[in-house]
Amino acid sequence: MRTMIKRLRAEGEGDEGFTLIELLVVLLIIGILLAIAIPTYLSVTGGAKKSAAQSNLNTALTAAKSIYVNNNGNYPTNTTLLTDFQAAGTSLQYTAAGPTAATNMISFNETDSGSTVVLAASDGTNCYFVADVEGTGSTAIGVTSGGTWWSTQKSTTCNSNAAPTSASSWSNSPSTSG
Repeated sequence: MRTMIKRLRAEGEGDEGFTLIELLVVLLIIGILLAIAIPTYLSVTGGAKKSAAQSNLNTALTAAKSIYVNNNGNYPTNTTLLTDFQAAGTSLQYTAAGPTAATNMISFNETDSGSTVVLAASDGTNCYFVADVEGTGSTAIGVTSGGTWWSTQKSTTCNSNAAPTSASSWSNSPSTSG
């Protein structure tokens, strides 16, 4: 009987499991890896949302210019413009109320018959704007020469009324608009 107990004790040696220190070291290593990975992930997703919003603006700008040409060189009223945008076949969601970060909808703000502003939200803090100004003269966004103008605003409320009204807030290059 004694030999059997000794044999059982000898077989069980070395099966104690992990110590508390070993488990804490593993948890510490996992915590360090997460501290490195999470900010990288967030910056990548933020960049993707920004790119998606700007790409959607390019598509909406093409639709806006098409509407302008089809309407004999004028942008229609906001109600008609919304209908025209929705009928343009771009697969974007358009609204006159303002986009949200969750849906990445495109909104617009007709500033006068010769220009329009299209905007998109990329996340909860950025609004991206593109304005198509046909001709020259004073516009509600502050620019006085025709062309395509880009702007970015830090704002938690991204809607048509948030469009910049100062010419210095607009750039004729999308790469310098944030």
